[in-house]
Amino acid sequence: MPLSRDQVSLWAHATHPVACPLSETSVDAWVDRLQVATGGHVVDLGCGLGAWAGRLARRHPGIDVTAVDTSAVALAAARGAWPGSRVDWVHGDAVAWIEAHEAPVDAFLCSGSTHAFGGYRDALARLTSRLRPGGLLLVGEGFWTRAPASAALDALHASADDFLPLDETLGVAREQGYDVVHVDISTDDEWDAYEAAWCTALEMRARTDRDLTDEDAQQLRELAHAHRLAYEEGYRGTLGYVTMLLRTPPEGR
Repeated sequence: MPLSRDQVSLWAHATHPVACPLSETSVDAWVDRLQVATGGHVVDLGCGLGAWAGRLARRHPGIDVTAVDTSAVALAAARGAWPGSRVDWVHGDAVAWIEAHEAPVDAFLCSGSTHAFGGYRDALARLTSRLRPGGLLLVGEGFWTRAPASAALDALHASADDFLPLDETLGVAREQGYDVVHVDISTDDEWDAYEAAWCTALEMRARTDRDLTDEDAQQLRELAHAHRLAYEEGYRGTLGYVTMLLRTPPEGR
């Protein structure tokens, strides 16, 4: 039986638990920018291995942090990586969590997870309805740095409509009433480091994990090889990644 997608993802992010092309330094800076008053509630939707939620809880001990993910494998790893962090780790779907909790939230994180809502535009629309006036949304999203060639689309298993150019990505946020507080574009070095870490982690697992069957080890090697080719010969330099801090209008505006 092939290894599950969740298990492969866990191993692929062993040395780069931030599941997007952002360095540890960049994530720390973003966490510092996310200023929420004591007693506030921050929800990380699609938390993965907890790199954002764990940092938030430790750096801002006066706030409540909820972290939601569909992967039980990732959540178990997150709990182990951030012991005593006071994060409420929730196994479930982001949309279902939103629908089940009507109380307004002070801030949402949605880093590389807008697909859970059907895409970037729909995610922004859904989340603004659950934020307090003046609430914050820290969102990470892919964008086209140039018109994607067929090689990039094939490598990503994507269509040209799946992402927007950067100016249109920011424009969607403004059209939906958000103020754009801060924007940062992932560098080529951050992209290269992320993709290399992903592939190298799987190759290392295939070489060193004696509990793997020969078939499982071969699957990991093939995944790493295919991923490296997809990045280097497909979407490198075409798919960008932007992280944005957005704010909803204050009450009365």
